[in-house]
Amino acid sequence: MGNSEDRSLKKILRQVLKKVQGAGCDIDLSVANLLASNLPFGNASSKKSFLTFLEEIDQQGEFQSMEEAGNFLDLLGVIFWGVDLQASPQVEDGFTRIANEIMEALARIRIPGEARQPLDCILRKTYGFCQKDDDIPLSQFVLATGLSKVAVCKALKKLLSLNLITKKGNGFITRYRFQKNYLKWNPLPKKVTLPKKVIKGVNSLPKKVHSKESIKESIYVASSTELRLASLLLEEIQKNKSSIKEPNLQSWAKAVDLMVRRDGRTPERIEEVIRWCQSDTFWWKNVLSTLKLRKQFDRLEAEMASPKGKVQEKERQRVEYRDLTGIGGRA
Repeated sequence: MGNSEDRSLKKILRQVLKKVQGAGCDIDLSVANLLASNLPFGNASSKKSFLTFLEEIDQQGEFQSMEEAGNFLDLLGVIFWGVDLQASPQVEDGFTRIANEIMEALARIRIPGEARQPLDCILRKTYGFCQKDDDIPLSQFVLATGLSKVAVCKALKKLLSLNLITKKGNGFITRYRFQKNYLKWNPLPKKVTLPKKVIKGVNSLPKKVHSKESIKESIYVASSTELRLASLLLEEIQKNKSSIKEPNLQSWAKAVDLMVRRDGRTPERIEEVIRWCQSDTFWWKNVLSTLKLRKQFDRLEAEMASPKGKVQEKERQRVEYRDLTGIGGRA
């Protein structure tokens, strides 16, 4: 169907659906765009017949009753198989089970542009069918999201770079999976809005310019694992050296983040190594930052596993950390 016919179809569909809406049916007029772009007909003659049919419906005037309008919607639902035109979602008709912890993690990160749409499609095709991964062809992404093939490919590439999804395939069949371990995600920094204009005649910069350091300030919240472990190391260091200079905990949290995502260290193991090294007479002087902790992690684990390290760990009393962020307690 050409562009002019496509526009005509959207227009007439919208007109007819507006009359359906006027008869009392709950229908979103934007459905017209979805239907027009996903015609199930295989040839131009069928498409033209459908357009003629809609024009005849429109010329008949208003629907006489809500039942008559509903029958028309049912007919459209048959033509566009699998499309429910009257939105009335019920969990009895099916639902997607997603852990609250995942939903909270998704709410904390920025997903750019249209990338969220294919992500939701993957969640629907996997968790929605109680499976971990699924074969999802590009055509299904296009149909489910309404995006073009180019936009879908860009969005999937972005999701892969953020490590929100993984994929396996041989070029013909591609299986997609949602990465539920959110500690392995690579979130974008929070969006920073820079001043739109600089007043003419003023050579100096605005009072507050967003530098790289200020952009990073709010990446890790108080309840995050990264900031909790950074705070723990600082407190343990302060037990041995109370005069240590106050560090940038956000920077320390970044090193913890890299240990988890890139080095494959678990938060529980990092905490054990922190407590052990700061109780060791040699290592507490040599591990005074999370950057140093990351650099020496393998050696620290090896010494912990030695007979001397095991005895020391057994004798050491475990003490809970106190929050040093000034915002809240541990998650």
